[in-house]
Amino acid sequence: MTRAQPTLADWVQQVESGSKGRSYASLFWQGLDGFAVPPLSTRQETSALPHRRVADMLRARRGFAIRELISCADPIAANARAKRALSRGADAVEFTFDALAQDARDPRDALADGGQPERDDESLEGVLLPGDGGIAIHRRADLDTALADVDLGATEIWFSAGEVALPVLAQWLRIADARGTPRSGLRGGLDVDPIARLTHRRLDFVGDEAVGAQRAAPEPVFGETIAALRTCATECPSVRPVVLDGQAFHLAGAAQATEIGATIAASIDVARRLGARGVDFATLARGSSLRVQVSHELLPEIAKLRALRLLWAKVATAFGAGDAIHAPPVLAVTSGRFRAEDHDQRTNLVRTALASFAAAVGGADGILCTTWNEDAEDEAAADLARDQVILLREEAQLGRVADPAGGSSTVEQLTHEIARNAWTRVQQIEREGGFVEAARNGLLADMLEAGERDRERAFKTRRRTLVGVSRFADPELGGDARQEPGPDQGEVLLERFVDGLAERDETRARAVTANVEAHAAERFFDHALDDDADHATLAELATATWPPEGVVYEHRFAPVAATDGGAFEELRAHAESAEHRRSAALVPFGPARPARARADFARDLFQALGLTVDDPGVVTDALDLSSLPAADILVLCSDDESYPAAAAQVRAALGAEDRRIVLLAGPPLPDLGPGLVHGVIHRGMDVISFAEDLFRELGL
Repeated sequence: MTRAQPTLADWVQQVESGSKGRSYASLFWQGLDGFAVPPLSTRQETSALPHRRVADMLRARRGFAIRELISCADPIAANARAKRALSRGADAVEFTFDALAQDARDPRDALADGGQPERDDESLEGVLLPGDGGIAIHRRADLDTALADVDLGATEIWFSAGEVALPVLAQWLRIADARGTPRSGLRGGLDVDPIARLTHRRLDFVGDEAVGAQRAAPEPVFGETIAALRTCATECPSVRPVVLDGQAFHLAGAAQATEIGATIAASIDVARRLGARGVDFATLARGSSLRVQVSHELLPEIAKLRALRLLWAKVATAFGAGDAIHAPPVLAVTSGRFRAEDHDQRTNLVRTALASFAAAVGGADGILCTTWNEDAEDEAAADLARDQVILLREEAQLGRVADPAGGSSTVEQLTHEIARNAWTRVQQIEREGGFVEAARNGLLADMLEAGERDRERAFKTRRRTLVGVSRFADPELGGDARQEPGPDQGEVLLERFVDGLAERDETRARAVTANVEAHAAERFFDHALDDDADHATLAELATATWPPEGVVYEHRFAPVAATDGGAFEELRAHAESAEHRRSAALVPFGPARPARARADFARDLFQALGLTVDDPGVVTDALDLSSLPAADILVLCSDDESYPAAAAQVRAALGAEDRRIVLLAGPPLPDLGPGLVHGVIHRGMDVISFAEDLFRELGL
């Protein structure tokens, strides 16, 4: 006798019978972009998803490179770190330039206050100095130092240089010439990003406040992009100078679909503007890399990377290139949003491991795992970050199988929903005239702000969790102080820069910058590769192509939002810094099961807020009014039926003069008498708003 195969309806019925009254619909995966993914689906439903027709494209690659971020302040230390990384398993290194270089600012501005935050005294405290935010590379000599003894022909090198990317490319080629390394042997890339140049890269200062502004215009910006693409195609075809960067959208708080949609829309704008200037889509694809941040939310992040490649194929087809033009190599950077900043920072190791796993399974071509403490000078932290990814590749063998999550109904459904919603965002942006126009008129800001609000609400209500921060906080475990480059180191690097300028030939420096300025940006390398260029600073070469003063664009969205656990960490730090640490005492009584569950919830909540918690660990049969703890907050933990009488008894026992705050752990009770308790704590509450009110009442 053949047993009938169960239908989806049979499975749904089975699920609901064991879900304690919850409906099947309540179990759907709720994405922050507004879509819902069912917990069950059939093979037929999965196979019918539109993207399954091109699923072979997702299996076109396997394996990933391990890239290490180098951002030590001193070029000498950066060189040592790069050589250490390469000797210990990294496949590539990425040099991140400091904030001054990234914005093409002259370090001497720190001495004259030019374009820097205002300060009240003669010191350099509070101003940008060389080494702030990255390596102090401002001249050819600095780059030489950072690359000393690195085999340029055998090492994949990337530069995160911002505004000075083109001068860096020119000096990289000249250094290769000086060492006898063929230019054609260079591998790696830069971050020439025309969209960022036009929308959100450079920061100017008004008083102490940073204001997004860029003295830029489309013609020179895209002229420089064309110069970089053509020079690399001719001189060093294994160098990809252009980056199509989606990190800003992730850091601004976008959910996965909005993040991918904005990244694809920006790529379309670049492709269209380059096409109008004679550069076809295939040339852009060959000279570009894609860069995204990946969080520890495994399944959505795996699906996000798959959706990114699917939509790239769709765009390639629309530009007449065909989906055979696969996406440029995708670098996945572990997220800068989902991390503990001040407390229990080592939980970041778990999150970076999960993010790296998601990147590998999602099909990233390269993984850059950030350190658990984001301390650029910490060698041990850098070793841990690199070794995490080495273990995933060499021990877990994650690079051996292409698209290992393919066929999973949840991953396929998520891929479909993220891709579909992302394409909707692309169409909205296109209707506004493209990415740059959508950034100008505020549409992009509205998209990002909506995602940020939803994400913030999800963390405030703890619907989304950061272990060690918003939940499961260890009251004894704080953070380690970061070793930020201090004013002393910055002043040493500034002095080194000034001394170096004293030895240069000013006439030759002025000559090369004048020649660059006199010609179109597309001809940048006609003069930047001359010997005279060695005498100019990177900022002088970069700004020589800029338009006159007065062409200013202010972006409408903040490239970096707060970390997701930031509000919890601020409250905890505030509570722990108080002269008198406030305490919460749990009073579990009555039926053991609900009392213990609610006590556990309350303990977890108050520890995350930085209060000391007194938990007796046992549940008494009845409320003992004679021995109420002497804490600032009393939390009654029992079942709903016991609360009205218990609250009245506690209020009577305390009297009108007792200033202790009384709370109930459980849902709001409509029949509770007024004035008996100060409030309730329950799942789904806005913890941050509650805590702010509570702290005010406690006098914090």
